[in-house]
Amino acid sequence: MKKFFAGVLLASALSCAAGATAKNPKTERPATDAGERLLRVDREIAARTLEVNYLIWDRYLKYAERARLTPPVMDFPGMNFNAVRDSVPEIGRLQREYVVADSLYTEVLRSDPEYESIHAEYIRVRDLDAKDVLRRPNRERYQEMSARLRRDNPAYMPAYDARNEAIRVRNLALTRMLLDYYKEQGRPMPTSSVLQKYSSPMRYLRDEWPEIVWREKELEVLEKLRRELFEQAVREQLEVSGEKKR
Repeated sequence: MKKFFAGVLLASALSCAAGATAKNPKTERPATDAGERLLRVDREIAARTLEVNYLIWDRYLKYAERARLTPPVMDFPGMNFNAVRDSVPEIGRLQREYVVADSLYTEVLRSDPEYESIHAEYIRVRDLDAKDVLRRPNRERYQEMSARLRRDNPAYMPAYDARNEAIRVRNLALTRMLLDYYKEQGRPMPTSSVLQKYSSPMRYLRDEWPEIVWREKELEVLEKLRRELFEQAVREQLEVSGEKKR
């Protein structure tokens, strides 16, 4: 995993380092009763946060495998896929398999007489805003071409399915590797690019695996306790400071 670390997640590592720096003042609290308990609760929250995070990702990977989902891991924060591909043999192999499947799929697309003009138009408009009116007609032409190929070319669906399967297998392997990396580092793996808090996959995970909900509720209780202890620690600090002044 050292080679993997060299090729991925620089941005995430920097953001986590910044977060750790911001939290350092917690260690400078006065040795009041509430302050000591607050430190213990902070440690418990940190440990429980990791447990919940890893549980969520583990269950998501089970769900994705079972439902044959393709994790959108290419958008993962700090991802440098080219570096990972070049430094992790398994990912390099899966990427080569995808390239072969994609090439075969493209050859099938080329059998449609309008492919070249549709693809040239796509190259011209692909970097425009997603809501741009120039992209919508191109997407519609692609859809019409796909419908023609499904109807007229028996090689289309096998090539289409093989390409999608290659992407799915590669992305699942990459997501598992990311999770292993974060576990080795003892840090929570960001969920925002794949599992938004109120997204459909996240709702499914909570319904399918109630232990996620239980762990989240335990965290909420600890965080509430932390707020109460923090207020108490501040009051005790002020009282101690007032006594010293007198």
